[in-house]
Amino acid sequence: MWELELNVYKSYEIKYNDVRVFRKELLVVSFSLATVEEAWNKASGHCERCQKQLVWNNRGDEGQRGAWEAHHRLSASHGGSDTTSNCEILCIDCHKKTKSYGRH
Repeated sequence: MWELELNVYKSYEIKYNDVRVFRKELLVVSFSLATVEEAWNKASGHCERCQKQLVWNNRGDEGQRGAWEAHHRLSASHGGSDTTSNCEILCIDCHKKTKSYGRH
């Protein structure tokens, strides 16, 4: 049985041989393309932390020149939204330095 709570967590129950196990996991929340485009334009195609020049087509392409990601300033698990004001454009190196990197 799957339940969604506030589109942030998924909860489910597994039953095997009359043993019930409940699990709760954080869902990956992502920005709309319009939000990312607006944040990208606001950042002028540069990392908002180190000012490195980024390449639009290299979003998420680690190892590529100008690779970048759209980062939640305040994570969804802490009440952050998918709005432009919560969207930070970061190069891959700066994205990896965030406290929430890899915790989806």
